[in-house]
Amino acid sequence: MAFSTTALSATSGDVTVHLSNGDLFWHTFTIDALDVNEPVPVRDELTISFKAQPGTHSFNCVIPGHASAGMRGTLTVRGGK
Repeated sequence: MAFSTTALSATSGDVTVHLSNGDLFWHTFTIDALDVNEPVPVRDELTISFKAQPGTHSFNCVIPGHASAGMRGTLTVRGGK
């Protein structure tokens, strides 16, 4: 019960993240500050895109107990050209 990568980085603007859930239960990829809350079904994968401004944004799984068990990380967004 953990994200395989806990430190993501991107350039501001459109950000794309590939999500894969190999577990036997649902997870989410959630960034409250950016209004991102994507459910990731059991044994499924998907690619999502969203807009992000420069800064450091926390992401986590909002299923109760998952963030405290280690499903959290940071997305660092750098300014564009």
